[in-house]
Amino acid sequence: MWRRIKIFDKNNLKVSIISCGDTGEKIGTGIIRELKGRGTSIRSLLITSGEIRKDQKKIFSDVISIDPNVDGFAKNLDKAMEATRGASERISNKLKNVIPGTQEELFLITTGLGATGVSGTLTVLDLLYKEYKMIPHVLTILPEVFENSRVQYNAAMFLYELLYKPNARKNPVLLLDNKPSITEMDQAFSEVAKKRIDTIPLAIADLLHGSFVDTVTPEFDANVVDLYHVFHTPGISAFVVEDLESETGAVTARLSDVIADSVVANTSLSKEKIFESKSSFILVTDIDPDLEKLSFQTDFEARKLIKDFTVSRPFIKFIEDDGDERQIPKVYAIIAGLPLPPRILQIMKIARDVKKDIIIAEDNLMKETYEFDMNTIEEKEAELLALFKD
Repeated sequence: MWRRIKIFDKNNLKVSIISCGDTGEKIGTGIIRELKGRGTSIRSLLITSGEIRKDQKKIFSDVISIDPNVDGFAKNLDKAMEATRGASERISNKLKNVIPGTQEELFLITTGLGATGVSGTLTVLDLLYKEYKMIPHVLTILPEVFENSRVQYNAAMFLYELLYKPNARKNPVLLLDNKPSITEMDQAFSEVAKKRIDTIPLAIADLLHGSFVDTVTPEFDANVVDLYHVFHTPGISAFVVEDLESETGAVTARLSDVIADSVVANTSLSKEKIFESKSSFILVTDIDPDLEKLSFQTDFEARKLIKDFTVSRPFIKFIEDDGDERQIPKVYAIIAGLPLPPRILQIMKIARDVKKDIIIAEDNLMKETYEFDMNTIEEKEAELLALFKD
């Protein structure tokens, strides 16, 4: 069990954020605004392409453009990687100002899976490890199932580099899946994606600042140190942000089911696999303030939840509603160290099966004659294929 140490000060909380690419910028911007609104000290860096805008400078402490003359690299990861590696020295100089100075500082990398985001993130992670021996947390959003095949390939290669290749550094990766759920099939994909991205900043802030709030009961009293421990559990993690429907304010839902169903929807894992996660942090907010202790039902659900996790005891915290109006109880959770989700395999298979033909077709549209290096493509496919031998 991770031992709690009172080393954090809510009034002096510091967070460092490096955002890469357009989607990474959106996620990072939301987190920065939400945390600053709660008094958090932020050091931040945006890695982008194209001309740097005034609004970017207002949000981020510093901004660097990989190539000011290229307004995004679209889906061409090879060109983006070449340009980003060429900017490594400039990026390294910028990193000095955003590196956490103490263990009390949360360090996040936010990115989408476009070429600028992936190339920027991979370059930053290499520099952080080589120069500072840091293996920070990466927060990303998976492509939806109908996304361009190049983006599927970006996702496959990105996760392969971080987690699955031999001698990978196993960065902690927090996933949000852009795959529409059954209830979202009638919505535009852009709306689904925006809703996912807008969920992250508030959830991060509520988890972080909720870990300082006095708990309803000392028996279940997760701490910010516990949250940081879960954040930095190597491998894949999944976010949970779900309402616990209740008219009275008391938690009556089955916590195990709510959490498992949410992770199933985001990863396609089975419930059994979810409870094999290596660690988790679970925050339940807006408990009825009139209760001096947890209701029998809530206490029962908390103990059942602990028993359901087969590898480790989850960190759990219950905090009461501090607003004037009764809020619906909500569960926030990070379930960390999950097995390889089927959704990742799906993305990798899409990338492997269609990458070759798509590249040939797209390049032939742009060039009258084209000499294609099939060996290079087959080598990349072999790297992904090695994951599916079993």
